[in-house]
Amino acid sequence: MMLRMGAHHADAIQFSDFTTDMVPDAIKLVNDELAKRDDAPDEFRFGNFWAWHIKKDREPSMYEARRELIWRGAVIGKEEHILRKFINGDDELDIIMDNWDNFRKACWTRSGDIEGVPEDLVNRLIAGLSSAGGLGALDAELERFRAFRDGGLTELALRLHDDPMEALELIGEHVLPAVQ
Repeated sequence: MMLRMGAHHADAIQFSDFTTDMVPDAIKLVNDELAKRDDAPDEFRFGNFWAWHIKKDREPSMYEARRELIWRGAVIGKEEHILRKFINGDDELDIIMDNWDNFRKACWTRSGDIEGVPEDLVNRLIAGLSSAGGLGALDAELERFRAFRDGGLTELALRLHDDPMEALELIGEHVLPAVQ
């Protein structure tokens, strides 16, 4: 409903935590609604808010991503249809739902430990719902960003967490040259 309303009243749409496969359908929905609008802007912008945890070293990145995983839209909203893309069946979905408070606890205690959820499952959620890892993960993330672009995004807002200046340096050195 919010996307439809935005298409009728706004001059841009900002998604949050949309995965690459979600973007084309959302943009089509908005464009279909824009076509009904008499005063549609000539250039309608589509953005997505995305978590950036890439660091020089993998482990600090994964700690940060585990700690902040509760804030990814599919996790905090318990969006089963999105979570299912990264899990292996109902048993893993039950683990996530049964331990949902532990995702929150990993954040508020700043421990990054999600009790009761296997590391492999946590890592799959992180990989699907954010950009995380060491410098070796950059090529895959650049491919994800290109998939966002190819899906119709015109803007991507990266949420920086710990050490934002270090993140900006990495983005300036590695990401900007690759996408310009």
